[in-house]
Amino acid sequence: MNPAVQRTMQFQGLRQGQANRAIKVETHVGGKGVNVARVLKQLGVENVVLC
Repeated sequence: MNPAVQRTMQFQGLRQGQANRAIKVETHVGGKGVNVARVLKQLGVENVVLC
């Protein structure tokens, strides 16, 4: 249950051989343990994630 950092990038389009710049970047923590903690919180269960 290792935590992970997930980064999602959105591009207008990808052009081969040119610089492609993201128009939107989102960073979230993830992994099984973190995802379980999120669901428990939504269910009203108090919990703590230790990394």
